[in-house]
Amino acid sequence: MFSAMCFNIMLSCPSDVSEEKEIFIKNIHEWNSINAEDKQIVIIPMDWENTVYPSSGEYPQEVINKQLLEKADILVAVFRMRMGSPTNDYISGTVEEISKFIEKGKKVLLYYYNGLIEQSEIDSSEKIEQYKILQKFKAGNTPYKGVYNEYNSAKDFSDKFSEHLQRLMIDIKNTNNIEKNNKNIPILNSGARLILEKLKNIPDDEDQILLKMHNSGSFIGYSYQIGVEEFPKIYNRENMAEFEDGKEQLLELGLLKINSTRKDSWILTSKGYSYKF
Repeated sequence: MFSAMCFNIMLSCPSDVSEEKEIFIKNIHEWNSINAEDKQIVIIPMDWENTVYPSSGEYPQEVINKQLLEKADILVAVFRMRMGSPTNDYISGTVEEISKFIEKGKKVLLYYYNGLIEQSEIDSSEKIEQYKILQKFKAGNTPYKGVYNEYNSAKDFSDKFSEHLQRLMIDIKNTNNIEKNNKNIPILNSGARLILEKLKNIPDDEDQILLKMHNSGSFIGYSYQIGVEEFPKIYNRENMAEFEDGKEQLLELGLLKINSTRKDSWILTSKGYSYKF
């Protein structure tokens, strides 16, 4: 048993994409069996034939959008010879799915077949018209702004999709690690940032905060000194509170510690020196 992140990858394609659909599912299952436990990622393949359950009262594409598209994290779109059936607002269901996915800022992997064309694939005026519409879409009349890939056979598609899937999941894993690490980095308050910046940028023989007592003149109390600078520079309760809040936060986070040779001073820890803003 292991914990894992789950990603829904949806296949979007017209009806003439059949062998590629089997490859899509097969390659994802193979990726899971090899990588899921090690990378702590599980990929769930989604396509309308195997995932959508019967529903009435809505247009078919609206059902697909609700049951699949809205739940998908990544979209794999594949075109062979057909553009597909039009929907209420788009030239095909696949184009609608690509468009809505891009609108949400999600990742789309787009593939076009460019291999040999069988006579049976263009043996009617309807098939020829579908192919022309697809080529026009591919040439630039498309919402897809990015790099697409071409394949010339089922094996070529399998090889390319397998490689792209591996690289994609590595990127997702790395991105997730960065986000996780960033969440673990505490946000320093203004006083803590001031202290850390000052201590990191002064000579080694001055790298401490000194408590400085005042008991003469118009000011009786204390302030702090970093290097040759005194803090707060303009003394009032608010400025002193800001500086002391910063010092306390650095102590709590282990970025600052009491100087063992002088109890009225504080120095950075190794963690403090390595802290990145």
